[in-house]
Amino acid sequence: TFPEQIDCGEQLIIIMSILLPFCIIFSLLICWIIKPYPHQASNVIEFQCRQEKNIEILDD
Repeated sequence: TFPEQIDCGEQLIIIMSILLPFCIIFSLLICWIIKPYPHQASNVIEFQCRQEKNIEILDD
């Protein structure tokens, strides 16, 4: 028969060994997703500015 209660330290180690890789993968995934976007956002802003300038030129 298994001991019904695992001591707290052992339980914590098991939980950490399961959660830690997930946390690392999750944070890496977030970094990987976020990295390209600031560049893309600045491109979009630049594009909008150009469009506005083009509209001003057309109005003249």
